[in-house]
Amino acid sequence: MKKTVFTIDNEQVAFSKSLLGGERIYVDDREVSKKFSLGSTTHFFKVGAENFQLKSIYETFNFKNIKLELNRNGKKIDSTKLDIKKIILTHRVIQIFLGIVLYQLLVYSIQLF
Repeated sequence: MKKTVFTIDNEQVAFSKSLLGGERIYVDDREVSKKFSLGSTTHFFKVGAENFQLKSIYETFNFKNIKLELNRNGKKIDSTKLDIKKIILTHRVIQIFLGIVLYQLLVYSIQLF
């Protein structure tokens, strides 16, 4: 699991991404958003009365990083890059495995008919 932390007005906003695509946002160790994503996604959450967005953006031609962009009330306040080489490798292995399984199922179903 990869994790990065933003500090905003004495609050810690943490983003974590698991090997299988689970993304979670924590504010001071309290989970405020949870999504599954193998691509880019946006998390919406509140801290006090303010609205926040944390965008995780896969860079199209650089498959080693996710760009994280934190917005408060629609304005960008911070950004960073998260190194995800191991996560991307895991996703590729899963995709290849599923492709092989689906191919084998297709061949088997054709042989039945």
